Amino acid sequence: MPVRERKSGMPLSVETPAPVRTTHGCASTISLARCSAEIPELYAKLAVGLVVLAVGTSPRTGNGGVTLGLPAGWHSTRPDQGNITQPLTRIVVSSGSIRPRLTGTCHTQVADYTFPATSVAIVVVEWTKPIGGMKIGTGPGRPRHFTAANLPVARPEIECFAGRGGSAQWAERGHSFAAYILLGRKAPTSLAARARAVLDTLRVSSR
Repeated sequence: MPVRERKSGMPLSVETPAPVRTTHGCASTISLARCSAEIPELYAKLAVGLVVLAVGTSPRTGNGGVTLGLPAGWHSTRPDQGNITQPLTRIVVSSGSIRPRLTGTCHTQVADYTFPATSVAIVVVEWTKPIGGMKIGTGPGRPRHFTAANLPVARPEIECFAGRGGSAQWAERGHSFAAYILLGRKAPTSLAARARAVLDTLRVSSR
């Protein structure tokens, strides 16, 4: 097969019982409205937390000592490195089936995969050697948690990808890394939060 050209978050005292409230923690109509407004956000955070717990016990996928937990129902594929020597693609996973894209006129290292429009994909790359005068292994470290603030998803963001996407870069163990989230055109925004939770399970071993 010919090589394709590609672009690179004060306890009550024992003597003081907790007050009895009929609004489940909201003492007035105003505070009840406030609590009602906060419930969807709370549910979203709980959902992400449950994903983290589930992924923490999942099988791991990746290569070169870079892995993450693969949630039930998610899929991984072998990275299609093509003729790119740096960075190295370490992880390619999706909430739906995923495979390298073998057709099309635009071939890029990150977006060159096919997955359902209702799904989300994650691609993680690693620079092990400097290219074009860049310095590797320097700069901010990996965030403790990936969030919408440090890994926002917008459109357009990723070359040759029609859906929303976003990326985060960091230095770790002397190398440089980048994680990309690719949200399918019909995928709900909540899948981006789930993808960030999956990225929180990332491990980089010493090599």
